[in-house]
Amino acid sequence: MKKLLILILLFFTIFCTFAQKNSYKRTINWESSKKISHYYQLNQKNVNQTEYLFFDGARYYDQENYVPYYHELFNVNSKNISISIKNSQFQPLSNKELSILKNKEQIPVNLKYKSSINFIRTKPYLQFDLLPFRKNPTTGQIEKVISFEIEFISKSITAKSIKES
Repeated sequence: MKKLLILILLFFTIFCTFAQKNSYKRTINWESSKKISHYYQLNQKNVNQTEYLFFDGARYYDQENYVPYYHELFNVNSKNISISIKNSQFQPLSNKELSILKNKEQIPVNLKYKSSINFIRTKPYLQFDLLPFRKNPTTGQIEKVISFEIEFISKSITAKSIKES
């Protein structure tokens, strides 16, 4: 009886682990740069303009440097989900884009992203943010992401409990 129970538990664990694996291809549609005007006083005649890189759906968390981030919110079945990024496609930045991008020295060699599980009305959602730039490891040139895949991987709960015991 114990062997049957262990076999069923093992089968269920393997089935659940592989059943929840999903992959989504995403494309970033880069557009021409945009400008924002800053008026510090209503009667001021000089206007400061800031030019920034833009793509559809971009988020700007730093209002000083205007570096765009890719942001997406995914409805997930469980809080035990991790992600990985694969099959990324890159394109070198043009000279104009390079002149607009600030803090170039902070662009990493590998893609920088973060994810977290948040609950909205008791349902788990995965919040995903990606800095869509990297420094090419061979050329040192800064490149922008044009497409990538997000892979969802279900974390096994039973594996954690086995390690803890």
